[in-house]
Amino acid sequence: MEYKNAILKTMLITFASLIGALILVFLLMNFVFTATFANLMYDIGCDKFASNLYERAYKKDGDILLCYKAFNLKVKLGNSKETIELYDLLVQDEEYEDFVAQCNARNEKLDISVLEKSTMLNEENYLFNCYVKALKKENNNDKAFEYSIEKFLDTCDTVELKEFGIYSLGNFVDVDVAGFDKEYSNSSKTLLEEMQEYFEEMQLIFDENKVTDNVVVKAYVVAIGNRIIELGQDINAVYRALEMEESLIEYNINVMKSINDSIKGLIV
Repeated sequence: MEYKNAILKTMLITFASLIGALILVFLLMNFVFTATFANLMYDIGCDKFASNLYERAYKKDGDILLCYKAFNLKVKLGNSKETIELYDLLVQDEEYEDFVAQCNARNEKLDISVLEKSTMLNEENYLFNCYVKALKKENNNDKAFEYSIEKFLDTCDTVELKEFGIYSLGNFVDVDVAGFDKEYSNSSKTLLEEMQEYFEEMQLIFDENKVTDNVVVKAYVVAIGNRIIELGQDINAVYRALEMEESLIEYNINVMKSINDSIKGLIV
């Protein structure tokens, strides 16, 4: 009997030691090696836990990449409230602009198709659109529209091949059509007029660069072409809703058809 009790006692001590060791390892990983633990949780599919760990690691270490990873997981999980909070953290980071530039530069070098690459060359546009969609999901439509107008007017005034602006206004074409026929930010033109002008400027950049053998340039041209098509569809939807500019609707359609045909040649 005493022998059995000794064995049972040894087993319990061993089991308790294992549990204690596991708890110690968990605490160390959770609070000391947080970023490493976050990577592990992400690798095994625990996205929610990983996103929280990345956020905590960012607040502890200040590495903007950790904040970026947490943000992307919040977007994937559909957590709009925390997506908004993390976007604010991202853009307030003093390394934000350099980080976005590095993302674009890194994506330029990826060994992928022209079409795939074209979707990855405007990181800030992706981040901002996720933010706007999160605001809409949280019923902050007015704020989202206001920020979208501000960002569009700030970044789309002067466009270049690799700097073609931030566009998220398409999220509001079916929400506030009347808002497109107003003037904003001391502009003498309505938002819709600014969009039409941007459309035509983008067309010029597309035409100037579409004949090229450079893969990176091709990817940017395709990205601009897709932006033109998206933009043209939004502009025409507003024109139709407001029952105006039939001639411009037809003009935009012809431009989009031409752009689409050119894109087909660029991605083969």
